[in-house]
Amino acid sequence: MHGMSIVMETFNYNDPENETDIRTVLDKLRNQDFPEDMSKDMVETIVVTDKTNHENIVRLLEQYPEVKCIKSDNPHYLAMKDLGAQHATRDIVAFLDCDCIPSDNWIKAIVETICEGAGVSVGKTEIKSDTLYQRVFNFSFLMYIQTEKKTPVKSFFPNNVAFKRELLENIKLYDIYTRSGALPLIINKVIKNGYKPVYSPKQSAIHDYAIAKGLNYINVALRSGYEAIYFARMDEDNLLFDTKLLRFGFLAPLLISSIRALTDFKRVFSKSSKTMVRSYEIPLFIASAVHIRSIETIGGIMAMINPGYLRKKLGF
Repeated sequence: MHGMSIVMETFNYNDPENETDIRTVLDKLRNQDFPEDMSKDMVETIVVTDKTNHENIVRLLEQYPEVKCIKSDNPHYLAMKDLGAQHATRDIVAFLDCDCIPSDNWIKAIVETICEGAGVSVGKTEIKSDTLYQRVFNFSFLMYIQTEKKTPVKSFFPNNVAFKRELLENIKLYDIYTRSGALPLIINKVIKNGYKPVYSPKQSAIHDYAIAKGLNYINVALRSGYEAIYFARMDEDNLLFDTKLLRFGFLAPLLISSIRALTDFKRVFSKSSKTMVRSYEIPLFIASAVHIRSIETIGGIMAMINPGYLRKKLGF
C-alpha cells in the first residue's frame, strides 16, 4: 500500500449557511492516528476550488503548504471531486467534503477496510442535529448512521468515501454520473465490475449540512422520490431494485416509498438506533417517516406524469 490521496472539493464553500471552516477539517487531517506501517508523508491532500472561491481558498491554504490546490473550470460537485482524483498519486483516493469534520482515526479506518479487501470504503456520516426537529427529519434521509458494524452496502454518500485508485480509473465515476445523473448506479457499477463496497463505521465524519432547515426537507423529499423514478428509468443494466418496480406503472412510486417507510419503522425499533431514538420519541419518528415517504411518493408520481416539471420548477 503506497499511501492515500484525500480530495476535498469546495463546492458551495461560500454558502453563508456553511459554518465549518475548511481549516478545521485540514487541522483534523494533520492530526490523524495512522496505521503502524503508514506515515504522514504517505498522505497527500488535494483541495479543488472553482472561480467563485479560488482566491479566498488560496489565501486560507497559505498555512498548509503540504496541500495541493487545483482550480476547476466546471463548478459541479462531482466534477470537482473527479478532477482531484485525476491528480491523485496514491493507491487510495478518499473523498471528503470541505465541511465534513473527520474522526481522529478516519484515515486509519479507511486503510484497514481497503486492506481487508474492500474496493470502496463507505464512511459513517452524521449530520449536525442540534434540535429534535433536525434529528427527526435527518433520520429518514440517512441510511448508515445507525449501524456500528462493517457491512456490504449498495449506496454511499460521496462526502465521506474512499476508493482504490485503480477502481476509479476503471469505473470513471463522473462519466457515469453525467450519463445518468444517478449516484446509486455508481455503486452498483462498482459491484458489477467485481469490487466490494464495505461500510466502515469507524470512518466517521460530522457533516455541517442541515436537511431539516425550515421547509427545505420538502424539496429534499420531492427530489428523492423524483430521482427514484428517474434513476430507475436510466438504469439500462437493471442494477437497481427500484427498476424492477417500474413494471407496476403508477404504483411504482408508492411501492418504493412504502418499502422505504418499512425500513424506517424497522430502524426506529432496532437496538442499533437507540442512541438516536428515545422511546418517547418513537411516535414522532414514525409519523415523520410516513410524512416524508408520502412526499416522496408525490415526487415519484410527478416524475412519471411530467418528468421535466420538477427539473424546471425546483432545479432538479
